[in-house]
Amino acid sequence: MKKTVMMLMIITITSKFFGFFREVSLSYFYGASEVSDVYLVATTIPGLLMGFVMVGISAGFIPIYSEIKNKQGEKKAERFSSNLLNILLLGTLVVFVLGELFAGLLVRLVASGFEGETFTLAVVFTRIALAGIFFTTLAEILKSLLEVKGDFKTPAMKAFPMNLILIVSIVLSAYLGSYVLVVGFVLSGTIQVLYMLPKLTAMGYHHYFRMDFKDEHIRKIMVMALPLIIGVSAGQINVLVDRNLASRIAVGGISALSYAHRLQLMVHGVFGASIVTVMYPMLSKFAAEKDLTGFKKNIGLSVLGTNLLIIPSMVGMLLLATPIVTMIFGRGAFDAGAKALTSGALFYYALGIVPFSLRDILSKALFSLKDSRTPMIIGVIGVIINVILNLTLSPFMGINGLALATSLAGMSSALLLIHHLRKRVGGLALKSLVVPHLKILLASLVMGVSVRYFFMFLLGVMDYGFALVTAIVFGAGVYLILIYSMKIQEVDVFIKQIKEMIFKAPV
Repeated sequence: MKKTVMMLMIITITSKFFGFFREVSLSYFYGASEVSDVYLVATTIPGLLMGFVMVGISAGFIPIYSEIKNKQGEKKAERFSSNLLNILLLGTLVVFVLGELFAGLLVRLVASGFEGETFTLAVVFTRIALAGIFFTTLAEILKSLLEVKGDFKTPAMKAFPMNLILIVSIVLSAYLGSYVLVVGFVLSGTIQVLYMLPKLTAMGYHHYFRMDFKDEHIRKIMVMALPLIIGVSAGQINVLVDRNLASRIAVGGISALSYAHRLQLMVHGVFGASIVTVMYPMLSKFAAEKDLTGFKKNIGLSVLGTNLLIIPSMVGMLLLATPIVTMIFGRGAFDAGAKALTSGALFYYALGIVPFSLRDILSKALFSLKDSRTPMIIGVIGVIINVILNLTLSPFMGINGLALATSLAGMSSALLLIHHLRKRVGGLALKSLVVPHLKILLASLVMGVSVRYFFMFLLGVMDYGFALVTAIVFGAGVYLILIYSMKIQEVDVFIKQIKEMIFKAPV
């Protein structure tokens, strides 16, 4: 099990870097422009229509499939999965037809600021991109089937061929025309299905062409999926409002938000999500054993361990937002205007890295207690707060206000989760983490200032990008020395626990 977790962490981190390179490619050829805005809107719409439904369905699929297999055998389980997939594909066809008919309305909902040729291009792109929902539906079910049969590697690896197709399409579109962008998006979904299907067939899976809407298991999965569907759809509303307002604020505003958000998600995914992945099994174990002392201690260690890496990352992004954006995106069509828009958004997104990571840990803690309702409700509240703040801040701060609203909504959600979890399990002993966190913050601030001044010094003697990378490596060394010299006992306990889980536990 531990080897599997480590493998998935490595694949996930590598995949995020590969996906990030896709964003860099888009910024190189299109910068923050009308074309990149149109592309991002068109490829967002299929997810708004079907993506949240498939997330909910896939979450409920595995336990129901396993239950049927254990009680009635694998053949019955595969009949259920075939029935579910056939019903979903029929539903997808209905959504596709309606989407094609009302593509213009969908574009208006997501990007009401688009006018003239930009709006026309967005409608054409959207009609092409909508074909991708069939492959999204297939890919989610195939992924769940592989995982329930014990193959976690193939679903995790599917992002690599997908991103490769997207990157190639971005490059080719610069020479063959912008339409290649959205065709590449559809092909990227196709390649995921083609990558997973042979693996599943090799395992002996047989598809049955049957459709039974009265199947009790179909009703059961819909009931199980509903809370998650509501929670994810609330998040999609966030995307809808952000992109709609950004389309009104500035040309390239949608693209700048996307680039900045991708940087934030990169840090969160590499550090925060990876640690949560490792610690979640321990939280579930303590919850199952009703060991509240161990459960609460593990929450504290998870928070501390995550912030040990997240806080210095946040400080670095706040102090070096413009240099980071310049080094990563500042070439090709990514001009000074795009740099200013993206750097500003990154600064305000960076404020939300810590609360987003905290929110993930606390949500996982509630999930381990078999409480999915509370995270859903708090997620909806967070969306409402985000929308209100979007409408309040964007008239004064532009797209920076949209980024700040997202961060403040994340903070609100984290505080609500803390309040609810304390009511559920008693005090979380968070006061004991105050001193360690103050030490981490102090070390991070010293690191951030030293990196900034060292970078400014190096600019006079070496290339911009090389100077920034050298300064960041220097800062990481400063931070490690400071953390080690501060002798934070809780950090030592966390590192010891991680080592035991990964390297010493039986597989």
